[in-house]
Amino acid sequence: MGKICEMKGVREWSEKETVELWRDEESGRLVIRAYSECGNSIVHVDLWDILDWCRAGPKEQGKGDFGADPTSVTDSPRHGVS
Repeated sequence: MGKICEMKGVREWSEKETVELWRDEESGRLVIRAYSECGNSIVHVDLWDILDWCRAGPKEQGKGDFGADPTSVTDSPRHGVS
């Protein structure tokens, strides 16, 4: 995989570790790489899979599980709405 950039302002949730954007050289897909456990653990998540999941909307994903509409930015605690 080839690193594209560090995603400034995006962080791993519990330890606030670095999050980066990479491109998988085999598939060409964009991958989010998040570090945890002081950099000793790495998780790769396909960015397009996340976006597809968000686009499916609350009916498909079960809004009750989240307590908020996953397609709405204004429902995000990061944007001042709790």
